[in-house]
Amino acid sequence: MKIILSSVTKGEQGENLPETSLVYQSGGVTVAAVETAARPTVLALIATGRMVPDSGTVAIVDADDAGGFADDADELASDGGASADDAGAVGTREDDALNNVSPDTDAPFAIDDLNAESDADLGTGTGSGTEAGTGADAMARLRAATAIVDAPDVSEPVGDLKFSAVVQEELMFADRPSGRRATAEALAELGVSEFGGWETQNVPTAVRLRVLSELAASRPGVEAIVLTAPDRRGSDPFEWWAIAADLAHRGLAVLVIASPASVDLLAETSARFEADRVADVARRAEATRTTEDARRATLAAPEPAVRQVGRDGPP
Repeated sequence: MKIILSSVTKGEQGENLPETSLVYQSGGVTVAAVETAARPTVLALIATGRMVPDSGTVAIVDADDAGGFADDADELASDGGASADDAGAVGTREDDALNNVSPDTDAPFAIDDLNAESDADLGTGTGSGTEAGTGADAMARLRAATAIVDAPDVSEPVGDLKFSAVVQEELMFADRPSGRRATAEALAELGVSEFGGWETQNVPTAVRLRVLSELAASRPGVEAIVLTAPDRRGSDPFEWWAIAADLAHRGLAVLVIASPASVDLLAETSARFEADRVADVARRAEATRTTEDARRATLAAPEPAVRQVGRDGPP
């Protein structure tokens, strides 16, 4: 799965989000630099189909298979973003208050409230290689396939809640058993039982992010995780980078929205990770082509002649 944001903005003259373009996709980590307190949440909502930008496009592309994006590797490496040709026009919405959040969707408004005119304005688009879309169905698919982790004002847990209560709630979102015993077992499986009785605001940032990310990733149908402003508590960027990289190694698409300072600090590590990812995609694509060429060669080879032998056998 690949999600393409092309020149998206929010607010008058980009007040809430200036023009932003990015791509995040299965098996990769994209780190986006966004300033101010509210903008990371706005970008997270737009990048997951939960908020409609005032301008620009958002599209989702589903790969045919694990190597479905191999042909896009060079394009992504050279462009670093998406063009308007990759997606159709996106509709707009006035009501984007961040306080009216649906717990089932992490959305800033009830998705079902999108009126028919907005749905019609969402448009459609086509990408190269695989089918892409920006219409209402595509955005519903994007919402179902993504989870926003620890976003201020949207999915951030209440600070004074016991961490076990937060884990219990996340288990419910994942349609998993969420009773007291199941919650204790989940904490134990994640190796964080000692923090169950702590207030969530006091749990170490790396522990908090790892647990919330793991539980979000366990939700049915989730293929992408968006970590939102993980550095706002002053944690070591390399700690949450390790969490993001681990998720990506398991095939998830990961978008991390952080401060420019954190992004600069991670620039070399992020570039090396992406280079390794692109090389791995190319290797898998080459292996697939080699296997297919061998199969075709086998099918094209003439069958060996069968010598007819009489009833009495050879003379």
